[in-house]
Amino acid sequence: MAERGGSGGAPRRDSGEVDPFRAVVVVLCFLIAVVLLFGFVVKRQGPVATTTTTTVTIPPRTIVPNQTTVQVANGTSVPNQATRYTQKLQPYGWVMQPPLDAHPATPVTHTIIYFAPTWQPAAKMVAEQLGVSTSYVTVRTGATGVAGAAADQVIVVVGHDLAGR
Repeated sequence: MAERGGSGGAPRRDSGEVDPFRAVVVVLCFLIAVVLLFGFVVKRQGPVATTTTTTVTIPPRTIVPNQTTVQVANGTSVPNQATRYTQKLQPYGWVMQPPLDAHPATPVTHTIIYFAPTWQPAAKMVAEQLGVSTSYVTVRTGATGVAGAAADQVIVVVGHDLAGR
């Protein structure tokens, strides 16, 4: 290894040789800079939000017709449809409420059967008894357009599909 004198009298190495100590120091400085930069980027993104979901399954009720209130409302302009289908359901043992008119702004095309939470099996049975597709059985989440039926477990709003039979 050839040494040359430089300013201050410190020896210098030829350019072909690498001082292992200096190489390690340079690599460590680079790694520290990367870690600091990466940490800064992660902090700027903010904390990661976690979401916990809890599912509560309420089993469906056992169908007991004489303990299930059913309200039938006419959703069409054809008279007496609520009375007609109330009478049709009575022999099955449901607790039938007096027939009502739904008075929809637009007459109902397809009969809709609403049910209170956990009353779906009863609503499906009512649909089958009326010959209505169970695709029109839906949970009651708000107003059904039938005044006075809020406490009923199953509400049938007769549409033109039934009125035409």
